[in-house]
Amino acid sequence: MKKKVFSIFLAALMIVLMLPTQAFATEEMVYFSISDDGAYVYSDTKQIPLAYVEIPISEIKEIDIEEYGLGEYATDNNKDGEDDITVLHLYIYAHEKYYYEGADPLVENAEGAPGSIFFKWFWGHDCNLNYYVNGEYPLAYDGWGATADTIVIEPGDFVDIMMFSSWDFYSDSGAGFHNFFDENGIVHEMTFEEGEEAEFMLKRGYGNLNIGGATEYVSVGNVPVYYSQSGVYAEDALETESDENGNVSITFPSSGTWYVWMDGQKGIDFPDAVVSSPAYLEITVESSIVKGDISGDGEVAPADAAFAYAAYNGAKELSDEQKAAADVNGDGEITPADAALIYAFYNGKITEFPSGK
Repeated sequence: MKKKVFSIFLAALMIVLMLPTQAFATEEMVYFSISDDGAYVYSDTKQIPLAYVEIPISEIKEIDIEEYGLGEYATDNNKDGEDDITVLHLYIYAHEKYYYEGADPLVENAEGAPGSIFFKWFWGHDCNLNYYVNGEYPLAYDGWGATADTIVIEPGDFVDIMMFSSWDFYSDSGAGFHNFFDENGIVHEMTFEEGEEAEFMLKRGYGNLNIGGATEYVSVGNVPVYYSQSGVYAEDALETESDENGNVSITFPSSGTWYVWMDGQKGIDFPDAVVSSPAYLEITVESSIVKGDISGDGEVAPADAAFAYAAYNGAKELSDEQKAAADVNGDGEITPADAALIYAFYNGKITEFPSGK
């Protein structure tokens, strides 16, 4: 029996060591959010609120705007003979994949010349909407806004689309797009240690649509900020508030993934109308347990792989903390595959475990 179990371990180890490094590489992504009157809309097809949703850029590349009769809006900025992937592609993709089955085609509502494409209707809404790219009002050049067909999307980019019932967001001094910031700029993902106070800032950016002005950001104070492990708008959400300078501080009660958000706000000049977007942040609170370090000596070593194998074989009983450290593939069990991954990590074949840190 022991020989059979050991052969399972060796087989798992060989499989992990034979995998090429790129097998663990992550795919390039772009991100988008869609809100309506200050709240993230809900996708009927995916059953999720559309807050910073990641999409493989390879899937967006499959959108052929020629097939939609929109070939005149194709862009090839680098003159390589291939169409660039633009916000127009993302619009089409989001509408088809995340709206609802059988929705009217978005392209039937597109009009305007190349470089000035205009949607009369989007997401069951009218044309009263705006979109920012990477937190900024997109400009073709100073004094002139860029349109979806000319804005090229690169890996890691994020696009926020906000829709409104009121047209006051064009002129209200409280209008714009909210985002959370760290010391380096806009942030949608942060990591803190368990028990550590998470600190970040809330700001609102606005680029004047009427004159094509560059985006400027101001701090937003005394606004409710919500957080939950169950997702955006969860009933069990906890609440805090940004201070007068827009700073937010939270000590999360447990490790894991926490979803943080705030709602779009009503106007300053037009206090009855919502004129700004919501904001979203995903925070990972890391456990004090170090994945792979079953012995607790601060290192991931062959001895830890032996610990995992011994636990699987029934030769060693692990504590709950040791079990959490040993389950490096995240399947809830301690198996030879975990031992193989631990050894591969020590050997430099992989740089992180499937279950994370």
